[in-house]
Amino acid sequence: SAETAKRIKSLLKPLKDERSDAARLDDLRRIFAAHRDDLTLPSDMASSIAVWQQFLKESFQKFVRQLSKRIKQGRKTAVRCMWGVLAASPERAENGVSLVSTNLLQDWIKAMTLFPGEYDRGLQAMVQGEFLHAYVD
Repeated sequence: SAETAKRIKSLLKPLKDERSDAARLDDLRRIFAAHRDDLTLPSDMASSIAVWQQFLKESFQKFVRQLSKRIKQGRKTAVRCMWGVLAASPERAENGVSLVSTNLLQDWIKAMTLFPGEYDRGLQAMVQGEFLHAYVD
């Protein structure tokens, strides 16, 4: 996990090139998807696990803020990446059913309301496709 932490810290640094930055965010999405169980461990775990969990949660929140910022800048790749995050971050309801994370969905909606310009047909089709047929790596 030390290697993963080092990779996350490195990937949380934004890049100037839009294409490289999109790839960076997608790499982070994959890492957090692979560690989604670690993000939901009970907080009364052993101290080293609790430290790891806290690091993951804080890093994940920073990642989501970066994605939201990119959406507000009009980056369509960030819209797609956010849907991947939503698909890989379900919350469990009391009845045990997995639901879309309401916090992440609210973050996405807030960012999309500030999306500059108009939604072209491609963006509309992407959002509709991702919403109705989410893909999980």
